[in-house]
Amino acid sequence: MMPPKRSAAFPGHEPKCKRKMLTIKEKVELLDMLQERRSYAAVGRHYGINESTVRSIKKEEKNIRSTATVTFNKMAKRVITHRNKLIVKMESVLALWIHDCREENISLDTNTIRTKAKQLYDCMAENMENGGDDKAGPSTSTGSPTKAGKFAASKGWFHKFQKRYGLQSVFLHGKAASGINESTVRDIKTEEENIQSTATVTFNEITKRVITPHTKSIVNMESALALWIDDCCKKNISLDTNTIRTKAMQLYDCMAENMEDQEEDDDEDDEAGTSTLTGSPTESGKFAASKGWFHTFQKHYGLKSVGLYGEAASADKAAAEDYVNNTFKEILKEGGYRPEQVFNMHETGLFWKRMPSRTFLMKEEATAPGFKAQKDRATLIMCGNAAGFMIKPGLIYKAKNPRALKNKNKNVLPVHWMHHPKACITKILMRDWFHQCFIPEVKVYLAEKGIDFNVLLLMDNAGGHAVDITHDGVQVEFLPPSTASLIQPMDQGIIRAFKALYTRNSLQSLVEAMDMDEDFSLKESWHDYTIASCLKNIQKAITEMKTETLNACWEKLWPEVVHDYKGFSPDEIHHSAVDNAVRLAKILGGEGFSDMTAEDVNDLLDMHSLPLMDEDLEEEEQQRDEEEEVVGLTLERLATLQEKAQELQQLAEDWDTNTARSLQFRNSIDSCMSVYKTMLTQAKKQRQQLPYVHNLHEASVMSMPLAEVLGRDYKDLK
Repeated sequence: MMPPKRSAAFPGHEPKCKRKMLTIKEKVELLDMLQERRSYAAVGRHYGINESTVRSIKKEEKNIRSTATVTFNKMAKRVITHRNKLIVKMESVLALWIHDCREENISLDTNTIRTKAKQLYDCMAENMENGGDDKAGPSTSTGSPTKAGKFAASKGWFHKFQKRYGLQSVFLHGKAASGINESTVRDIKTEEENIQSTATVTFNEITKRVITPHTKSIVNMESALALWIDDCCKKNISLDTNTIRTKAMQLYDCMAENMEDQEEDDDEDDEAGTSTLTGSPTESGKFAASKGWFHTFQKHYGLKSVGLYGEAASADKAAAEDYVNNTFKEILKEGGYRPEQVFNMHETGLFWKRMPSRTFLMKEEATAPGFKAQKDRATLIMCGNAAGFMIKPGLIYKAKNPRALKNKNKNVLPVHWMHHPKACITKILMRDWFHQCFIPEVKVYLAEKGIDFNVLLLMDNAGGHAVDITHDGVQVEFLPPSTASLIQPMDQGIIRAFKALYTRNSLQSLVEAMDMDEDFSLKESWHDYTIASCLKNIQKAITEMKTETLNACWEKLWPEVVHDYKGFSPDEIHHSAVDNAVRLAKILGGEGFSDMTAEDVNDLLDMHSLPLMDEDLEEEEQQRDEEEEVVGLTLERLATLQEKAQELQQLAEDWDTNTARSLQFRNSIDSCMSVYKTMLTQAKKQRQQLPYVHNLHEASVMSMPLAEVLGRDYKDLK
C-alpha cells in the first residue's frame, strides 16, 4: 500500500511564509539605497527580502522609475510594461472596424471581436516580417511579434481594450440575438403599450425591463416621501423600513383624497386635462406600500447607502465609549495631531425666515395662500477644530442666484455658497465644500499659526457624506453609527447656541430698523428680510461664538484639550441669547412679541430639528414644480446641446491625426449625450402630437420648459 498523502500543515512543520510584495514607492526607495552603494545583502535585510529579489528589482529599475513618475497611487505594486507596437496598431484598426459595424447596425459579440482581433494581428505580423513596416516612425511601444509571442486575444486583453477605447456602454458583449418562441412574441405583443412607453423614455438601449405606469398619486407621494426621508436624515432621526412604509401610506391617502376632490371639480367644469400617468387612486386600488414597492422606491431614489433600514437605532453608548477610549486615541497617537489640526463638521437645517409661532407675523402668513416664507429652508455646514476655531460655514440654498444676491460676487460672501433644488447636502456638494472651502480655509489658518498641514477631519456617516474624499495631508475619519449625538463635538450644543444667536440677531435687526424709521412697520420690515439679511446675521452669529465655547464642545470626545470655559459654555451662550431675544421682542411689541417667553424661543429652535409635516412636504413639492416650470431644458436648448456635441466630434476628427484617439473621444461623447438624445426625441414626438392649431405657435412651443412639453412623469421615471 502507498502511504497516505500528508496534509499541507502538520505538527513540527511551519507553514510557508507569505510572499512579500513591495509597493512602487518602496521599490524606488530600495533603488535609491543601491545608488548610495549599499550592498544587495544589506538592502535585502532592510526590507526583509532575499538578495535575489533585490537583484531582480535592480534589473527592472528603468520600468519601475518610469511607473513611479506616472502612477496616481503611491501604494501601487504593479510595474507598467511597454506594450507590443503591433498590438497597439491592431487595436486602432479594430476600433475603426467596430465603429463601422455600429454605423451599419451589425450585431457583434465578444467572441466575434476577439476572433477579428487575432485575424488583424496575424495579418499585420506577416506584413511586418516581410518588411512592410521598415519606414515606420519611432514608437514608445517596443517589441516585435516574434519576441512577444503569439497573440491570444484573451478575455483579459478584451476588457482592457474595451476600457481603453471607451466602449463600456456599447452593446458588444454576450451572444448575438437569436430566434424566440411564438408564445414569447405573443406575450410581447400583449405588453405593447408599456414597451412603447418605456422605449421613449429609457436611457439604456439594451434595457430588458418594462416600466409600468404609476398613478399620479404614487408618483407625487414618492417625491414627497423622498423629501421627508432627506429631512429626517439631516436631523439624525432614525428610520426603519416599517416607519417609511407607514409614512408612504399616509402620504398616499392624503394626496389621493386631494386628487379626487380636484377631479370632481374638473368634471363639473368639463376642463379635465390628459396625463401620461394613467389611472386614478380608485381605479388602481388601495396602495399597500409592499416590500416590493419599497425596494423599487429605494433603488429609484438611490437610498441604498443610507442607514435607514432595519431596526431604528438608538444612541450606542458602548460604541461611543470604545471609540473615545481606544480608537480615537490611537488615531491621535499615529497622526501626532494637535488641537489646531483636528476638525469636526456637521450640517444642520435652518428655517431662516421663521419667528415663534404665536407671533402675528406667523399667524397671518399661515392663513395666506401660496408658499409660506417661514418654511423656506437652507442647510448650513459648520466646521471647527478642538482649539476653538470655526471656518467659514457652507450654505446650501434652493436657488443658485436669488434675487437678493443678484450681481453679487459669491466668492466674497460670508458663507461658501452652494445650491440644490431641495437645499440639502449631497455627495457632490460635500466634495465641493471639502475642496473649495475646507482645504483653503484650513491651509490659511495653519500657515498663520506656523503649523504643518497635517489635518484630521471627523464627521458622522450621514447619507450625503462622500466616503471617497481625499487630499494630501488630510485624514478623514467617520464616527461609528449612532454615536453622533453622544460624542460628535458639533452636536454638543454648539449648533443650538448658534441658532439662538441667529434668532436674537434677526430680532435685533428689526429693532434697529424701528429706531431708524419713524414710519416703521414690523410687517413690512419682516417682508423685506431676505436671504442677504440672513447671511449678515449668520456672519454676526459666527463672529460672536467665543473660542472657549467652541473648545468646550470637545469635552466628551477629547477632554484633555478642553480649557476652563466657565461662563462660555454652549448652554450658557444659548440661555443668554434666548433672554436677549425675549427682551428685543418686547421692544418691538405686537401680538406674540410683547408677551414672548423663553419657551417660545426654545420651541422655535426645536422646530429646526423636527421632521417636516405632510402639508409641508406637499407645499415644498408644489413649489419645486412651479420653479421647474420656469427654468429647465427646453426643446431649443436640447437641440443646441446636440448640435454642439456633434461639432465637438467633427472638430476632433478633423484636427486629431490620431484616428484611434478621436474615435475614443467620439464614443465618450455619444455615451454622455445618450440621455439628452432620448429627451430630445421624446420632446419632438410630443410636439408632433399637438393639435394643428398649435403649429401656429411653434416658436412659443420651442421655448416651453421641458416639464410642460413632456409632463412630470418623464422626470419621475428618470
